[in-house]
Amino acid sequence: MKELGLTEGRGTGIPKMLKSMRLNGSPPLVFETDDDRTYFLARLPLHPVFIKEEKERKGKTTGQVTGQVAVQILRFCEQPRKAGEIRALVGVKHRQTFRENYLNALLAKGWLARTIPDKPKSRLQRYQTTEEGKKWMQATSHSPGR
Repeated sequence: MKELGLTEGRGTGIPKMLKSMRLNGSPPLVFETDDDRTYFLARLPLHPVFIKEEKERKGKTTGQVTGQVAVQILRFCEQPRKAGEIRALVGVKHRQTFRENYLNALLAKGWLARTIPDKPKSRLQRYQTTEEGKKWMQATSHSPGR
């Protein structure tokens, strides 16, 4: 690699990584090799801050709907709507993502209900805002700073 001009020097990379990772609070590198020493692997564990931020990010999108989008959906569903209509409203193309991140979250909160509860997969299924959903919207729209 040195001869090809792709590195700045020999034997400097790992010490630089160790020092940088130590200074920024990262977990130490994990070095691995097989019994025959046919490979060498340096595993860089994720920094704890990144892990925390990733969990927070996933928590906001998986099973939870932001307040603004929830209000948009609940207002739209004051009249019974098909799942596809709601999905188009929020601009989500992937059905499973929409169901997991939006529809199921609002159903679980009790803010949205199926019009045919005993047949959740019916082609005639529609979704409508519940009284709880209407109360939440009213409380949200009158809250300070919203």
